[in-house]
Amino acid sequence: MKKSKKPKHFLSVIANIILRSSVLVGAWIFTTTLDVTTAAIATFSMVGFAFLLVLIANELQNRKYIKSGLDVVDKMSGIEFEEFLLAHFNRLGYNVKLTPVTADYGADLIIEKGGIKTAVQAKRWKQKVGVEAVQQIIGAMGYYKTDNAIVVTNSFCSKNAYMLANANNVDIWNRDELRAFMYKTNAKELAIQVKEKTKNTPLFTQINKQYDNKEIITQDKEQVNNNETLIQDKEQDNNNMSIIEQVKEKSVNYADICPKCSGELIPKRGKYGKFLGCSAYPKCSFTRKIIST
Repeated sequence: MKKSKKPKHFLSVIANIILRSSVLVGAWIFTTTLDVTTAAIATFSMVGFAFLLVLIANELQNRKYIKSGLDVVDKMSGIEFEEFLLAHFNRLGYNVKLTPVTADYGADLIIEKGGIKTAVQAKRWKQKVGVEAVQQIIGAMGYYKTDNAIVVTNSFCSKNAYMLANANNVDIWNRDELRAFMYKTNAKELAIQVKEKTKNTPLFTQINKQYDNKEIITQDKEQVNNNETLIQDKEQDNNNMSIIEQVKEKSVNYADICPKCSGELIPKRGKYGKFLGCSAYPKCSFTRKIIST
């Protein structure tokens, strides 16, 4: 699959043509009439009209964004996004199964229709999705024995991710493709229903916190592997600071839950100092450094 280019509204295309033609039209008027004022008025009129078309195109695109329901998806947690895709594919006639929150072997959903089985990885992220997402879904194809694989994200993917996907016949639905898909299938109402369903459910609240903590760790690892700088927004910074304080206070909450087996992380001392280790050891060998501030 080739890297998707952001589609342009047809009004933006027309505006670009007008903008490029304005100088030529102005020059032609000047050479034929030798009237600088008339040439300037014609040129600036065309430029103004082109910018007006761009504003209209942006407004229409924004309306599609709102109508599609992508604004609701942007506010979802990772597991809510998975639940939304499950419900949406199910409504479209697919047989859908959610994989476990942990130990999912690279796929979040397995969908099947017409004898075609597809592994789906859902990435509700704020920054670009790295190559590791594609590596994981390629592994999931073998584990779940699927015919196809899709990475679905409300964001965009890195160049390396597109290259690896293209080499392994993995489809990528980036932000623009997801929005178009949701717009055509009237998915906003369903997205709102999923968001409301999970908002006041204690089980979903607990899983969402654990899932989002796992997501932050995974995103850090992908950015390091691709030599990319991970820029956290204010919300993520506040969340990270909260996790640090919670670890310091040794409180049992989602920061102290093992992302591999959901066991409790407890303080331990080893050769290189203090660390958090899974209470299920030796069955689970997950460890995490204790960050000092």
